[in-house]
Amino acid sequence: MVELLAALALFVGPTPPYVLPSVAWGDAAHAWVGSAHGIVATSDAGRTWRVQSRAEGSGVTAVDATHAWALTSNGVTLRTTDGTHWHSLGVQHLLRLSFVDRTHGFALGRDDFLLRTLDGGVTWTPTGGPTRLQSICFTDARTGWVARGGSVWSTHDAGAHWRSLAFVRASVPELYCGNGDVWVVLHEGAAAGTEGYDIFASTDGGTKWRERYASPFVRGVPHVSNYSGPVAVLGDSEAVLEGSCSPCGGYGTVTIVHGRVRATLRGVQPGPMAFGDPLRGLLVLRAARTGVLGVWRTMDGGAHWRRVRTL
Repeated sequence: MVELLAALALFVGPTPPYVLPSVAWGDAAHAWVGSAHGIVATSDAGRTWRVQSRAEGSGVTAVDATHAWALTSNGVTLRTTDGTHWHSLGVQHLLRLSFVDRTHGFALGRDDFLLRTLDGGVTWTPTGGPTRLQSICFTDARTGWVARGGSVWSTHDAGAHWRSLAFVRASVPELYCGNGDVWVVLHEGAAAGTEGYDIFASTDGGTKWRERYASPFVRGVPHVSNYSGPVAVLGDSEAVLEGSCSPCGGYGTVTIVHGRVRATLRGVQPGPMAFGDPLRGLLVLRAARTGVLGVWRTMDGGAHWRRVRTL
């Protein structure tokens, strides 16, 4: 149940007083983690960390070593342009961010429609197109995807025109994209400690889709775990997937799947994941017994993890 509540919370954006943690890489060395405790950063691929802001940070996204953005529960957008100091861009009431470079970005507004910025998030304008959106993901200034329920749309002109790509039974969608690939996780409800989910991937920009993983209820398709979590898209059909199981191992487990790698961490509850390259990854997990948040690091594609920071 913890996994399902966390997954569903992602689709309505950050709401006070609870701030969902988030993690993002700017490049293979620089990354940020945001939580209710503030924003911390690393410049050595997660080996050491420093506090950059005491302001809470949800929905962290980054495009390079110096430019990153975050959201607070009271609707403020935060930005750094030097990789160290964070400044407020004002109350913008954004729920999700998807920046593709220092100036171009897209966001999901509080009214669940898509917005676009050309000045690094200072101002935003509606793009038009599908409404009541639940998830967005863009790979460049013109190419991206949005989703609602079981429907996915694509644009190749920054939202001026849209094409419906897929339609499946009603679900709660989550999009992940990178390097031309796009993945969608469709959450379909839970029962008896297991969630119904399907995970589809497209390697041609969303024209053709293939089912890659599904819940244990589905035969003949590999599963990640009892619940499906975030996906780190690496490109060239490669991705890292996170799953979890709250009744497993006594205090719960989190499982990472990356090709032939399948690693399970015990006594933790699921959280956000991001990879800077195929080998370097970060997880933010909550200890099941104490509730303390920690940052976990891998340097071998997810086969082995080590906790490197307590939040």
